[in-house]
Amino acid sequence: MVVAEAMACGVPAIVMNSIACPELVDINTGFVVEPADSEAVLDAIGKIKTKGKDVYFLRCKEHIHQLFYLGLMQKRYYELYQGLVVE
Repeated sequence: MVVAEAMACGVPAIVMNSIACPELVDINTGFVVEPADSEAVLDAIGKIKTKGKDVYFLRCKEHIHQLFYLGLMQKRYYELYQGLVVE
C-alpha cells in the first residue's frame, strides 16, 4: 500500500500497468505506464515537474480518502467477515 500511502500525503504516483496499482491512479492523481517503458516514466516525471506537485496535492488526498476512508473500510471488513461466518 505504499502507493496509496504516498497519495494520501498528496504525492502523485507513477505506476506500472502490470500490478494492482493502476486501480489507484487516475488522470488527476498520477500516471500509469507500461512495464520497462523508461521513456514513459521520464515523460510522466517531466509532466509532474512542469505542472508542480501542488496541482496533484489535494486531488491525490481526496481520491485516496474516497477509496479508503475509515467508514468504508469498516463496512468492507464487516461484510467480508459476515460472509465467512458459518451458521
